[in-house]
Amino acid sequence: MVLHILNADVPLELEVGGGLNSRTSFSLRVRKYILGNILRFRGDVTKCILHWTNETGITKVQKIKGIQKDLANAPYHRLGQHTNCSSYFCNGSLKPNEQNLVPEAETSGIMNEIKNHTLRLVYNAESLLENKNNNICEQFNALINKFVAGKRLNFSRKESYNTRVEAAVVSFNSKQYLRQIYKKISNCSPGKQIINA
Repeated sequence: MVLHILNADVPLELEVGGGLNSRTSFSLRVRKYILGNILRFRGDVTKCILHWTNETGITKVQKIKGIQKDLANAPYHRLGQHTNCSSYFCNGSLKPNEQNLVPEAETSGIMNEIKNHTLRLVYNAESLLENKNNNICEQFNALINKFVAGKRLNFSRKESYNTRVEAAVVSFNSKQYLRQIYKKISNCSPGKQIINA
């Protein structure tokens, strides 16, 4: 599960994952609108999260439900249908020169794609509220790859893979990169042995 909502460009997933550029069954006008306003979709998500994070006097459960409701409505808001928008989000009416593209998006099927991507955010509303992400997991995986020599070599059939993963765990937890273990086993600092060799 990746939740880099505030660190990464979430709507880019719509473009790449949904294949909006190449799916000609979807309305061209709606596709162009979405691709031209992709950062605004992200802005809507960020605005929702910040609003509910700063909201006081309500329980965590109410905040999560508020985020879920507003995230589910965000694509409708961005495509011009403001009937279910919260008051902090917008005033509920079309802006000048704005069209309601929701009926056209629903007819062509692109709205289902957008809803599928939005549901992932809705299901993870609690993590979004608490600003959780998986950076720590990514750091740990990078450390394992460092000890395993990345994806270039296959150590899966040897005991050395387990040893390398265990070394990565010790290194990750101790933040010492195995210096202390090496020093304890060899009775000298890793740097001194290399210099004297």
